[in-house]
Amino acid sequence: MKPRVAALLFLFVPLLLPAQTFDTLFVDKARELSQIIYADTADSVKLQANQELEQLVADFLSTSFFPAFSIDSLPFIKYLVPDDDSFDLLTWVMPLSDHRWHYSGMIKKAGAQEKDTIFRLQPILRQASADSTYSFTQWPGAVYRKVIGRSTKENPFYTLTGWRGETEGLAGRVIEALWFDSAGTPQFGLPVFVMKNGAQQQRVIFTFTSQVPFHLAYELQLLPGEKRRRDQMIVFNRLGGNNAQLGQMFRGAVPRYDIFDALVSIAGQWVLFEDIDARTDTRQAPKFDPPEQGLGNPKK
Repeated sequence: MKPRVAALLFLFVPLLLPAQTFDTLFVDKARELSQIIYADTADSVKLQANQELEQLVADFLSTSFFPAFSIDSLPFIKYLVPDDDSFDLLTWVMPLSDHRWHYSGMIKKAGAQEKDTIFRLQPILRQASADSTYSFTQWPGAVYRKVIGRSTKENPFYTLTGWRGETEGLAGRVIEALWFDSAGTPQFGLPVFVMKNGAQQQRVIFTFTSQVPFHLAYELQLLPGEKRRRDQMIVFNRLGGNNAQLGQMFRGAVPRYDIFDALVSIAGQWVLFEDIDARTDTRQAPKFDPPEQGLGNPKK
């Protein structure tokens, strides 16, 4: 059966089956296709299966049977919804040969009079620039793991943090700005990231060695220059060069764990603050009770 014919039949299934059965059919078919796209097989076979999967997901999003728990049961798809529930964002990635990656993504935008619009994100083949804006038809692909809805009414946008594939030996992360133009069309990139010396970027891209973990999180930390005030901020490792004292040389920059930097939301922009006081808040942690025996007992 051709993929398009299967998709059309898929749309008529809700008329014949209860919602729970329809939901199960979608999940089972998506899992079946995922076994192909993540298998050790030819790129052409993977791309064909992924094209069918994209159509399957798009058709499912367009029905009134779309529930969040269906997507949550598919671990290879990252599903995000902002606090204002204005859209649904789904992204996933497919590994190809020669350490290449193919990204897939969709946005279901809530519309007026209960009419939603589905945008299928079309990834660019080249490396994304930190200084460019892209439309959904020229999407700088990534798998987004967090959506932050902090922005002003005068400059409404959403901040995304995500994962990017790199060449062998390297890994990547990105901090992205998602916004919608006057026609409601999704756009990626805004000059809201204020970096060193006041330079503004459309997005922040990190590339580093894949052999050392990288911390990128939206978390509560002490505000720079404050002793007690805390606020949410985007915290990440400072990237440094190779150090001979580490005992080996890495291919890319190395995340440092003695210095953390952060982006703090100020007047609708993300402003870089270097060398922040990033630490775990232990005030609510349970009191440590050392064991009766062993090194943890201060009495011995």
